[in-house]
Amino acid sequence: MLDLQNFPLTLKILEHAHDCTGGAALREVLWSLYNQHRFCQLWECMGDLSREERAEVVQLFLMPADDRARVLRAILTESGEMDRIDTLETRSMVRLEEGRAAV
Repeated sequence: MLDLQNFPLTLKILEHAHDCTGGAALREVLWSLYNQHRFCQLWECMGDLSREERAEVVQLFLMPADDRARVLRAILTESGEMDRIDTLETRSMVRLEEGRAAV
C-alpha cells in the first residue's frame, strides 16, 4: 500500500517489537491519534523514540486529518495492532489504573 511506504520503521516496530520501550511508546501515540480515547503522555512517549521513529510520527502529525485517519488505520491493521489492542494495554492505561487503585 502506497500510504505505508513512508512508515517502514513504524510497521517493523509494531510487528516485531511492540512490547519494547520504543514500541510501547509508539503504540500509545498511534492509538491516541487514532481514536482520542486512549491517554498518552506525548512528550514522554516522544522521548522514548529514536530520531528516525519520531520523524515518522511527526509525518502523521502534519497530515490533514482525513489522510491521517486513513494512514493510521492502515498502519494499525497491517501491523496486527488492531488484533492486539484488546489483549495489550498501553503503559499509560496501566499507570492510570494503578493510580485509581491507589486512591
